Amino acid sequence: MIIVLFNAALLFGGTFALFWYDIVSFDWSRALEKDYQYSQSKKKDKRILIIGDSQLEEHIAVRSLHKLIESFCRENEIGFANAAHYGFGPIEYLDQAKKYIPDYKPDLIIIFYNAFNDLTDVMNRHEGQGVKESHDIFILDPDSSVTYVDSQIEDSIAIASIDSEPEKPAMATLRNPDDFDWDEFYRKGIDPALIQQAKEGLSKSFTRSEGIINPHLLVTAVWQPEYLRYNLSVDEAHSRFAWYRTTKLFQKVFELAGHHGSRVAIVVIPSTLQIDDSHYEFFRRLNMFVDSSWMKQSTPQLLVKRMCRASNAILIDPLENFRNRELDSIYYLNDDHLNDNGQNALFEYLKSTLLMSYQKGNMDSLGLVVPIDHYKEYNQWKRDFYTRRFLDRIDLNY
Repeated sequence: MIIVLFNAALLFGGTFALFWYDIVSFDWSRALEKDYQYSQSKKKDKRILIIGDSQLEEHIAVRSLHKLIESFCRENEIGFANAAHYGFGPIEYLDQAKKYIPDYKPDLIIIFYNAFNDLTDVMNRHEGQGVKESHDIFILDPDSSVTYVDSQIEDSIAIASIDSEPEKPAMATLRNPDDFDWDEFYRKGIDPALIQQAKEGLSKSFTRSEGIINPHLLVTAVWQPEYLRYNLSVDEAHSRFAWYRTTKLFQKVFELAGHHGSRVAIVVIPSTLQIDDSHYEFFRRLNMFVDSSWMKQSTPQLLVKRMCRASNAILIDPLENFRNRELDSIYYLNDDHLNDNGQNALFEYLKSTLLMSYQKGNMDSLGLVVPIDHYKEYNQWKRDFYTRRFLDRIDLNY
């Protein structure tokens, strides 16, 4: 009997260890583990909630932001919950805030704004349209055209006059996510070598470090060749209107956080095109519009900075830090995701500018240790003033 019980305990312990250390895992085992970790985090006196997109996925890199922040929180007895997921954008950031803030009650919410694609995430979808629906966007109708509302072309946009979004190219959805129109890619002049790499991305496990190309990037290049300009220049009607919609989404997050006494920090993850010229040729081979001036500009960061100031949110902007770093590439080849170097560099910047002061009790890393409730009332006039001025005039002057 003793031998049987010993063997049973050994089997149970070994199985538990395999699941716990993620050596063997299934969807149900990962769900159980996450539920357990979430429930334990809710019991901590300090709690951090992470919201973002694929840059915050656990397995995006060996030393991913998720793992690094989770390790920091574990060492400092801080609760940690990651509500990020690939394909998410500001629409989902608000959805996740509504889902987790009232239940988790974090004292610090860190939202990661991706300068590479978050603005077009809002531009190309409407609230209520799930991210799974948008993943199947394929190709534009060649007979469709883009029309502009005259009042939206000007630098100054009268918000009260905006009733609807400018029309965009028509979109068709695919029945099968692997049903790509490869011939259309060739006809559009995309480098055949890149098309072949994208095909390989479907036939084997997608590995960013090997330079495999996500075929949906080819879809984007054909459908929206000005995609990068929309996100990084924000200089025409569609992108300006999308930024206006983005500020409305974030304002709802700020209001929800303030209602529950949570402090919000926004980390702007820069695009590789803002750092150096390592990926410019790749995007040119996709026939996408690129502008080398982006390496000296910071339009997305300035817009987020102004939004943060209007709402007493903390801005974490590593752009200049990344530009001044002397190290190997911090982005994957043929990909705008941060690699191990980039994930670690961003974590170290986040740690020095926010996490360490948060751990010591300084909630916003700027010398203001009072909780948001204490100066919400004091700064109400200032927030209202800047919000009105910001929404009444969307321009790039700061």
